[in-house]
Amino acid sequence: MRRIITLISLVIVFFVVNNFLYAAEKQIDTKGWGEAQWGMTKDQLLEAFKGQAIEIPKELFVDHKTYKIAIINDYIIDGTRFTVTFFMSIKDDKLQRVHLRSSPSVESKYLQFQKLFIEKYGPPNLDKENREGFSRTLVSTWFLTSSKIELTYLYYPHDINMAFLVVWYDDNKSAKSTLDKL
Repeated sequence: MRRIITLISLVIVFFVVNNFLYAAEKQIDTKGWGEAQWGMTKDQLLEAFKGQAIEIPKELFVDHKTYKIAIINDYIIDGTRFTVTFFMSIKDDKLQRVHLRSSPSVESKYLQFQKLFIEKYGPPNLDKENREGFSRTLVSTWFLTSSKIELTYLYYPHDINMAFLVVWYDDNKSAKSTLDKL
């Protein structure tokens, strides 16, 4: 009996270590989103997305650390239409965040996009679900060397019967400085 327990324990340890090594091997880094790289200036960003990105008047974001500077309307990823918003740091006027928000839909593509992210970055470091009343939120987060990526599914069945996909790409320097303050 003791040998069986030892054998089962070894098998479990093997699978845990193997999954950890697979995740570490699978996970790659990204230093921005698409052609946008962390630390770009407004002019570099607009040049990188020439003909797509539209400069907008500076608008302070609720975090009071970044401001919106440019958007791309109708950016299509895997058949889903997104609005892409670029955020610059107030401190140094460099690219710090990229936000993608899908057009409202009654259909959820969260699992489809989560699968695409897992194929590219490996399993998420954090998965959580929140239900308030009838609304539902699912969040998958990847902590990479240079970036934090958060894929969020928002569903409001009774208010507007709509679902949204939201993706945040954050420069990890800003994400780490926030975590260090906790």
